[in-house]
Amino acid sequence: MKQTHGRTRSRRVIGNVKLILVLLSIFLPASFLAAQQVQEFTGRVTDPSGAVLAKAMVIAHNVDSGVDTSTTTTSTGNYTIPYLIPGHYSISATAPGFETGVRTGLTLQVDQAATVNFALKVGSTTETVTVNADSLLDAAKADNGVVIENTRVTELPLNGRNVGMLAVLAPGALFEGDSEYVKGGVKPDQWGGVKVDR
Repeated sequence: MKQTHGRTRSRRVIGNVKLILVLLSIFLPASFLAAQQVQEFTGRVTDPSGAVLAKAMVIAHNVDSGVDTSTTTTSTGNYTIPYLIPGHYSISATAPGFETGVRTGLTLQVDQAATVNFALKVGSTTETVTVNADSLLDAAKADNGVVIENTRVTELPLNGRNVGMLAVLAPGALFEGDSEYVKGGVKPDQWGGVKVDR
């Protein structure tokens, strides 16, 4: 009688372990995907009057790798090209009866959703209008982030070896007082004497 009870118990344990493994295989990949950083280009393609151009072809060309990623605009003229690798890009938009619009010199940073809009001129598709971009508008997010290049990190002097002092390089950050990091006593809007202007 005791052997039967022991077998039943071990079967229940094995059944529970199988259930846990099945649940982990379902929900664990979703948590990994949620933690990924997504770089993308979004925007709208219009004609000179501001009317939207549906089914226009938009191509993001990664200058560093030579890879092209394309999409077409929706009925509202909007497009999104997600899951891009950070790097240097040029983007082109084409539609029948319109000149091809090209934006060059675009740099896509980590976790950036850059907005690039096009207003295509009426003309033949063999004509191309190229615009060099200096900076990208990140209108898809409410947060503000800055990438501090490796050369600046290694070459700029840090007051007291406090890496938080690099935050003053970001727009809207102010230095207020002591640069000493206070362990455990940092206010939510301050870090080592640097205050974020909201």
